[in-house]
Amino acid sequence: MYPLERAIVTHVERPRPGLARVLVRALTASHEEPAHALDPIAATLELGDDVLLNTAADRLGLGSSEGHVVVVNLSRPEVRSALSGREMKARYTSNQTPVELAASPTAWRDVTLNGAPVVVAELHSALVPLIAGLRAAGCARPVAYVMPDWNALPAVLSDSVARLRDLGWMAALITCGQAFGGDVEAASLPAGLALAAESGAPITVVVGGPGHLGGQQPFGFSSAGQAEALHVAHALGGQPVLAPRLSQADARERHRGVSHHTLALLERLLLAAVTVPLPEHTPDAIVDAVRRAAARTESRVPRVGPVDYRAIAKEADLVLTSMGRGPEDDPLYFASQAAAGAYAAAQVEGMG
Repeated sequence: MYPLERAIVTHVERPRPGLARVLVRALTASHEEPAHALDPIAATLELGDDVLLNTAADRLGLGSSEGHVVVVNLSRPEVRSALSGREMKARYTSNQTPVELAASPTAWRDVTLNGAPVVVAELHSALVPLIAGLRAAGCARPVAYVMPDWNALPAVLSDSVARLRDLGWMAALITCGQAFGGDVEAASLPAGLALAAESGAPITVVVGGPGHLGGQQPFGFSSAGQAEALHVAHALGGQPVLAPRLSQADARERHRGVSHHTLALLERLLLAAVTVPLPEHTPDAIVDAVRRAAARTESRVPRVGPVDYRAIAKEADLVLTSMGRGPEDDPLYFASQAAAGAYAAAQVEGMG
């Protein structure tokens, strides 16, 4: 169950097609609160509209939420629009969305990544430092971004993705599984990686959308799907690269040093060797912990020299932030994601 509350729209912004960010005032309150809406509802919103909100995420105090979600515009409840595809994502929910799955001439037996790096990271906030890192290391070609359904499903929610696409730094945005809104729609993560192989991008990045889920249970984190992504990359002839989640600033002990999520992947979930790049100046205790965990699958743990990913991000007007922290607050987290990108860039150069 989730709470539904009525409110009046007091401000409307449309940062990009398919998304509206609004301020609303509940009928029983005097203050404004943020909310967002996706098309087709987003296109109908106007000042003064009476709307129905799903307020669950905000009431739970989830920091990564986009505020409330507009469920219905009561002022204009009917939306007539042409169907955009023949397949369905977010199936059997009130927001089930028709899409057109990409067609490919390649037979499944013939799919190959041809040794290309596939960099897999846990948090959506990894996307910017990772891509900035590979560009700082000399790879100027755009990447394929495969967005699985680990977290938020609509790709349009991500400001980072929107900016990276505007810059031309993404050759393809491929939304997989129940995730939707990419240039290319894939039914599954393996299909997404197969389509990435056809995109011409030298490097593929696999990161979930905004809004990571974690709970107090074994393997209870939504990006445990990193294991599948790394396995499929291996099976299809790519170079699986895991960007480890490292931190020296997280208040939660389980995420300081090496996150227990990264350790769970390396110690229990992975069935094949991967590469786990570490920044050159990673503290010895953290390096030792990663190497111990990686030993089970004989995964490699190379050290990567520093790259000026921050300068690349600043010049491109990209925001570096994770859970309210920036590189000044938690340099190891951002450096670890940039190092994974830099490592991938070096492999592309080595492939000639």
